[in-house]
Amino acid sequence: MALPGNVYRELLDIINKQLSLYEEYLKIQNDEREGLKKANVQKIKENTVLRSNILEYIYVLKNKLSTLITNEGENKVIKLLNKKASNEQKMILLPKIKKLRELIKQTQGKAREYSELLNFSSNLVNGSLSILWSATQGIFKSYGRDRNIHESYHPSGLGKDRKL
Repeated sequence: MALPGNVYRELLDIINKQLSLYEEYLKIQNDEREGLKKANVQKIKENTVLRSNILEYIYVLKNKLSTLITNEGENKVIKLLNKKASNEQKMILLPKIKKLRELIKQTQGKAREYSELLNFSSNLVNGSLSILWSATQGIFKSYGRDRNIHESYHPSGLGKDRKL
């Protein structure tokens, strides 16, 4: 048994397009990370737009693939290939599908790394701001029963003039 020629060609076309898009997406992710290291805001913005465009096209292809598979009475490409594809068709499509899965995992890993890097950077900025903010607060010293000096930090707005 073999997939009809038009279904096979369309499936092959979709998978090839997805492969090239994910390869391009991975390159953009790497470029974006380099831009982040160098604090190149313009490059990051450009790459964000490019990634967004690629993701939109990937989404279109995913829907097209889903429709194609559904029309053939299946819900997964592998099931469709196992039931309806010839050995020759499988030999061509299965390695491409395997490579596509690897690319998807790589892009997901890079996205996770990028997200963690941004969160770390954000935490550094927040920590620095917190230190600067605390430096503007009033320090009050008092003596305790043990004759030691105790320092307490209060916002400058909480003083004798403020009524609670």
